[in-house]
Amino acid sequence: MWPKNSSYFPTQFRNKSRSTWSLQASWVPPALPNGVITHYVINVNPLDPSEKSWTVNVGANMNSGYDKTVEAVVDNLVGGQSYQINSQAVTEAGIGDLPAASDSIRIEMPIMGMF
Repeated sequence: MWPKNSSYFPTQFRNKSRSTWSLQASWVPPALPNGVITHYVINVNPLDPSEKSWTVNVGANMNSGYDKTVEAVVDNLVGGQSYQINSQAVTEAGIGDLPAASDSIRIEMPIMGMF
């Protein structure tokens, strides 16, 4: 695990609903990664306790640099369901710590015909 310092986390995590079941997530790579970033992990946590959390692995573009925005699509969401979503960077040294809740986003997926 990396030291708890916001410079080690992906920042400016944002999202845009694409449909009732998917969203476009984007973030800026960490300013001080603990090595070369190999990929990212998006953590998808349904706020309904009866639903299970899951992750999405996203490849790192080696040519994008640390000042470029990374984007990925998250699918299999449910309309009307709320989620807490964040991302972690992964290097050869391992996966970074989970970001603070304030660095996560909370989203309620639209119900069909409402976005």
